[in-house]
Amino acid sequence: HSPSDGLVVGSISLEAWTGTDGFAEASSMLPVEGGMLLALQQFDQLDGWAPEGGTILRAPCDGSSTQTLYELGPSPTLIGHPTPGRFGVKTGTYGPLDGAVHLVDDQGLSMETLVTESALGVDITAAGMTESHLVYITTDSDWNYAVHCQSLETGATTTGVTTSSFLSDI
Repeated sequence: HSPSDGLVVGSISLEAWTGTDGFAEASSMLPVEGGMLLALQQFDQLDGWAPEGGTILRAPCDGSSTQTLYELGPSPTLIGHPTPGRFGVKTGTYGPLDGAVHLVDDQGLSMETLVTESALGVDITAAGMTESHLVYITTDSDWNYAVHCQSLETGATTTGVTTSSFLSDI
């Protein structure tokens, strides 16, 4: 969009990343130097929203080609990080323990898995990052929620709030 009048001045095609249902479900965007990152959830809407994977794209502002950065697990969501060139990604669908939270170094194109749903035995429903910590919400099969804080340096985790009330996001 144009900063002066808000009108659309360009767009990108997601056609190359559509699933079997013909759609590419964009779940989140994150501004980065020279463009944006885009998370695609890739569900099959015609088969009860069955997950077909997930992809992180880089879309440059200069109109050059959109690039696939990472092919990930189902339903990725981007998580901002205060350090330029770093960001997080949360993956996973509700129910099956198929998700994780990753820390990505976009400069070195490396990805570190910080925590997995299978290791925890619960769903990770939301996550946020500071320079030194991952903060994430989990829920079990009885819909009990907990907020956890994990050191990015040591991996040590503490649990703060626990509740049966719905916690939607961080």
